[in-house]
Order: sequence, then structure tokens, then C-alpha cells
Amino acid sequence: MQTKDILNIIEQADDLPTLPTVATKVMQVTSDADTSVKEVAVLIEKDLALSAKILQVINSPFYGFSRGITSVSEAVGLMGFREVGNLALGLSVMGILPQDETIGFSFQTFWEHCVGQAVSAVKITAAVDPDLSYGIFTTALLQDIGTCLLVRYTPLVYGYSLALAKERQVHVAVAEREVLQTDHAEIGARILAHWNLPGEVINAVRWHHDPDSPDACDLQMDVVYLANLLCQTSEISCEAGGHAIELSPTVIDRLGIQLDQFETISGKVARWVDELSDALAFN
Repeated sequence: MQTKDILNIIEQADDLPTLPTVATKVMQVTSDADTSVKEVAVLIEKDLALSAKILQVINSPFYGFSRGITSVSEAVGLMGFREVGNLALGLSVMGILPQDETIGFSFQTFWEHCVGQAVSAVKITAAVDPDLSYGIFTTALLQDIGTCLLVRYTPLVYGYSLALAKERQVHVAVAEREVLQTDHAEIGARILAHWNLPGEVINAVRWHHDPDSPDACDLQMDVVYLANLLCQTSEISCEAGGHAIELSPTVIDRLGIQLDQFETISGKVARWVDELSDALAFN
């Protein structure tokens, strides 16, 4: 099966999710430096379910605020409109994609893996470049969105990719490329481009398994790549194969992160996901 065939099946699906209106507008206004805190808060508060979910997440132990945050306006004031806006975007995307179970694939495990990558990325970013933190949660959360779409729209061929990865003990992305002539990273990037998400998010998703590609020299991509590997070394992973995990020396050098920092974060991923589970309805 050719890459274009897979892309056509997904992009032309009658029930391909569309980005919610509120999420689209939030993405637009948070990219404007003249946007006010009130403008973002009012926009998010129009979606009551999304507002409630944001407050649940922000009040989880992971964020560690000493007092309860009672409104989106308060959250935006404390965290900044870009941080809250990106959280709204990530939660919106999660809300329109499958949460149920499919034979041979657990979406609950998948989303836990995604959240594990997101919290890992936040902690890695805090260690190497705090200025990146406002968007990294959502970028890392969405890095494997292509997997979700492959399972939903091409379950048989994707199932074969999983089986091949386990049989040969290779990463699932390697098996995907052999079977599909593409992988979940490329599929995910195409869908995010279809939704007009920012270019830095699309680039990070596209190259998070190929950090040494000439097109992949981007700090967000480095963090997302490392967060993905970090989750594979923790208890939170849904990626097939029993392959050896190798860190890219180039990424380690670009980020300037120490291996002991990596190991410290890795040991806490499962706890952080557990802290967010109630807020994200995984339990």
C-alpha cells in the first residue's frame, strides 16, 4: 500500500474529525501578541465542558498549585493565555478522537501513553528551556495522533504493522514504513496541517522519530523525541516491539540535558499520569 493511498483513506473519510470551533478560535487569538487575558478566557468559557476539563487538569496534583483555581480567567491570569490556550487545544483534540476499545488496541492505554509523553515533555523543557513550556504539553500530547487515525481508518493493515514490530522486535514506526510506506508521524503531521495547527507543532510531530533528519533541527522536536523515548523506558508505553532504546547523541548535545536528569524524570512519569487520570477520565 502506498503512502498516498493511506493518506487518501484518512483525509477523505466521511467522519474525519474536525477541530472544534472554540479550539480553532483559541489557536488564532493566542498567536496574536495583542490578545488580552480576558479575550482568551471569555472565548474558552463559551465551551462549558472544555472549561470544566481545563480546571480539572490545572487543579490536579501535577500542576501543584497551592490553592484551587476556580475559573478559566484565574487560570489564564496565573499561567498565561498561551499556556491555557494550548491546553485547551490539546484537550479539544483529545475530545474528538476515539476513547473506546478496539480489538487488539486499547485507546485508554494509548491516551495514557500520550499524556505520559506530554508531562515528560513539560519536565524536560523546564530543565532545558522554560520559555518553550507554553506549547510543549500539547505538542507532545499530539505527537502520536497518527497512530489513533491509522487504528481507526486502516485497522487491518495497522494491526499487521503491530504484529510485525513484535515479531522482529523493532519499533512500530519501522514496521509501519515497511507495511504502509509511511508512518504515524507523517500521518499525524498531515492531519495537523489539515487543521492548520502551527508549523512548529507539525514539524515536531513529523520528525519525532527521526531527530537526525536535516529537516528536524528544532528544539520542540528534540523535546518531543526525548519525551517519547522517556515513556518507552517507563511503565507508560503502548508501542510494540522489544527493541533496544538508543538516545540520539545529537539531541542530547542540542538540549544539553544530563542523563541523570533524564533518569529522574523517567522514574516519575507513571505517577504524573496517575495524577492526571481522574481529570482526563482515564479511571
